[in-house]
Amino acid sequence: LFNNTDYEISDWKVQVSYPDGSYIDSAWNGEYNIQKEGICITPVAYNQKIKSQEVIPFGMVVYTPESFSVRQVSIDVVFKKKITDIYTFWLAIIVFGICGVSGICYLTIQLRMKDVRKQKEWYRQMINEFLKTFANVIDAKDKDTVGHSLRVANSARELSKRMGMPQEEQERIYYIALMHDIGKIGIPDAILQKPAKLEDDEYEIIKRHTIIGGEILKDLTAIEDIACGAKYHHEHYDGSGYPEGLKGEEIPLYARIICVADSYDVMAN
Repeated sequence: LFNNTDYEISDWKVQVSYPDGSYIDSAWNGEYNIQKEGICITPVAYNQKIKSQEVIPFGMVVYTPESFSVRQVSIDVVFKKKITDIYTFWLAIIVFGICGVSGICYLTIQLRMKDVRKQKEWYRQMINEFLKTFANVIDAKDKDTVGHSLRVANSARELSKRMGMPQEEQERIYYIALMHDIGKIGIPDAILQKPAKLEDDEYEIIKRHTIIGGEILKDLTAIEDIACGAKYHHEHYDGSGYPEGLKGEEIPLYARIICVADSYDVMAN
């Protein structure tokens, strides 16, 4: 037998037809058995496997009642392929490799995103607590406005929610509204806390808190439009407000919302 394939052959078997009455006198390099179907030759231990391009010789002496030539020979073999010779193996390796790398990348990204989300939440909480504390300091300058900034911020956020604004925008207007009266820190306490009606010149000083607030917050770029909220929250839609007498949609949207929330809180409290 000559194995001219690229794979290893094992468990080979040769079947040879023969005339009735024949018998085997001698044989070599195999196990020989006379069966009804013919002479069956199977390998012995040392030649059970035939490597690629290897030759296995075997032979026998048969006595027959009549002369004959081999009428039929059939060979059964079992090919043993190395798993690395099968293209599906490499395809599976590639697929599993891609899945493995993707899984590792996914887990790594998730872990990093978890850290980012945790850090982002920490920053958000820090900003919230800082601005609320600062708003309380502003409101403390006037006993009549304690809690005013926080109430306005909550009302402004609720208004933006009912207007259908995204969650991120709702949070931003909340922070802007917390700082809408920051300019009052530049107004003398005697005017802020005056129990009697303000004189015209005193009222003009009070009105300056919008400009002061805008100046204080103009360099705070982490919260977009926070300076506009402080500067324009006393502008009126009909143009009768201050400091610039803007009207209609000339007034920034956030300032308009804060103006409504601020006016409501003043009237309600």
